[in-house]
Amino acid sequence: MRLARERLPVPCSSLPLTLGRTSRRRIAKITAKGKIGRSRPASKVGRPRRAKGADPHRVPRPHITMVAARAFAAGAARGRSLPVAPGSTVLAEPNRFYTINWRDADDGKNDPAARIADILRRLAKFILRSGCPLVWLYARETGPVVGEHFHLAVYVPEERRAALTRQMRSWLAVQTGRRVAPRALKVVPIEERAGGFDGLIRYFLKEGTDAVRQEFEVPEDNPKFARKGGIIWGKRVSVSAACRT
Repeated sequence: MRLARERLPVPCSSLPLTLGRTSRRRIAKITAKGKIGRSRPASKVGRPRRAKGADPHRVPRPHITMVAARAFAAGAARGRSLPVAPGSTVLAEPNRFYTINWRDADDGKNDPAARIADILRRLAKFILRSGCPLVWLYARETGPVVGEHFHLAVYVPEERRAALTRQMRSWLAVQTGRRVAPRALKVVPIEERAGGFDGLIRYFLKEGTDAVRQEFEVPEDNPKFARKGGIIWGKRVSVSAACRT
């Protein structure tokens, strides 16, 4: 009885090159016809139309919505419960409050969202090198007097607080190409600015809708918590990835 030979797998190097060329050529033709590789216009999927010259991934937000406010508050509560190290009883609750006034640190590009992303990337490297979890919360606001500004609450180990302030000033200098004015960056403890963590959440959500302000009990008689108004392109509030997991 004659045994059938076992077929060995054909190595890829021995396959004809025309197969790959044909596939790439076919994909290029399909893409050129618009069948794949192109997204539908914003008007077809319900996304708001963007202003001329605005970034396609940012939309105008006059207020903080209820969905965004609840997600922000939940993430903030999750972040403050994280230990600074495995097995530690010390929690990584934000303890430093930074405010950046873009008008006093103008780089000529008028794109605060891109500058915030750059600062947060640098901040992540700084905090993680300290061996602590990256816990931060931010809010973007604008007003007729000071213009757009950026509030950032972050947990920083006590021995690294002065170093972070110096680093943030240097990051702004790198972005603008010059040393920024002292008033461009303000640093205060959380207790001094908002009266503790609960007050911090109310302060960050003060630009919310009437329903948001009512649900989170934002004080109406305190001018510090008054709503300034104005439109922000992109996210108004956000939390770090450690607060979302």
